[in-house]
Formats: sequence, C-alpha cells, structure tokens
Amino acid sequence: MDKFDDATLLRQEIANLFTGFIKKPSPEQEPIDPLTGKPFVFGDNGLPMVAMEPGTMQELAPGEEVEFNNPPGTAADYPNFMKQQLMAIAAGIGLPYEMLSGDMAGVSDRALRLIINEFRRRIQQIQHNQIIFQFCRPVWNRWLDMAVLNGSVSIPDYANKPRAYRRVKWIAHGWPYMHPVQDMQAQKMAVRSGFKSRSEVVSELGYDSEQMDGEIAADNRRADTHSLKYDSDGREEETGIN
Repeated sequence: MDKFDDATLLRQEIANLFTGFIKKPSPEQEPIDPLTGKPFVFGDNGLPMVAMEPGTMQELAPGEEVEFNNPPGTAADYPNFMKQQLMAIAAGIGLPYEMLSGDMAGVSDRALRLIINEFRRRIQQIQHNQIIFQFCRPVWNRWLDMAVLNGSVSIPDYANKPRAYRRVKWIAHGWPYMHPVQDMQAQKMAVRSGFKSRSEVVSELGYDSEQMDGEIAADNRRADTHSLKYDSDGREEETGIN
C-alpha cells in the first residue's frame, strides 16, 4: 500500500511537468519570430525558447502547430484501493476500520456502537485470557511465594494450601460509556431486575466494589457531620420535592 501511495504521488509530480511542443515544417530559411520580426533566440539545445505564462497569446508562423504532452494522472481506483487495503489491515490486526483510519463517513450512531462493542469484546478476551492468565497470575504467584519464603508475609499454612491465598480478583481498566444517560439507566435496570449485581457494575467501571463502598460510607459520615444532604444519599426517603 505504501508503494502504491508513493507511485500515485510520483504520477502527480510527473503530471505537473506540463510541456508544450511547437511543430513546424522544415524551414528553408532562418526562422523569424512573428511577434518581433527578429530571428528566434535558440537555447543550448538548439531549440527556440518559448516561455509559457498565464494570459499569454502566442502567435505561430504559418504551418506551425502546438502539441502538449499527456502526462499520467491519478488512478481512478486510488481511493477504493487504499480503503480496501486499510480494511484488510484492520481485519488482520483485529481493529475496526473506522478506528484505524479515522474515517467515520457514512457510519451511523447505531453502527458505531456495534463496531465498538465488538472491538471491546476482543480486547476483553486479550485482557483476561492473555494478560491476566499468562502474565499477571504467574507474577503474583511468584511474588507471593518469594514473600512467604523470605518472611515478608507470614502465612503459616501457605505450604499446605497455597491456592487459597493466591486467589485474586483482577479488575481490568473500565470502558467509558458511549451514551452515559442510556447506559447508566440500563445498568440501573439490570441491577434492580436482578440480572446483574452492583459489584459487577462497579467492576466493569474498573473499580473495586469494597473500596467504593468504603468511600461512599466515608462520604456519608462526613456529610452527616456537616449536616449535608444530597440526592445521591440512598438513606434519605424520596419526598418528591426537588
């Protein structure tokens, strides 16, 4: 694709070399400039030099004619070829074409959401099946083994049941909402309907539910100390008054 792009650029550079050729019959005498009546001034190559400037009206001698070169232009299928190559590259590396090229022309909001969801599913597979299982877990197990052996961590029965202490909840980086209002409403409905736990929703955001609960409790205690009331405080009954 890079070679094709360079070749197209070279064709455009060649196309800028606009040249005109004056064709005349074999002269029987010294050629005369029809504008000045004086003999032509020949260049180093033995041909008369005729400059081309915008708005010039050049009069030719009888029997003379002008012929211009026909340089190659841009290939008609250049945009389609480049797009097809970018689509093949995107498919090969598992990245949506729109995210690889930045070309959002003709993509609706619904289609873009579907594209991003499919991309997220692929990234989540890499996060959990490769990064966590093949990298994070071995590093954690090795670190815990060394910490117990050198006495940095005291676990008396670690040798008998190490798997009980190696259990770790790995939380990947959360994804931002594509449509915050609709996405938050959908999460709320899923939790209230029992289809999803609140801890799962917090984990999808990239946070730990226990840590978030501690922060909420601390915020509530601080609000009570200063006699503050917020709509986010679920302890207050809804009165219907804004």
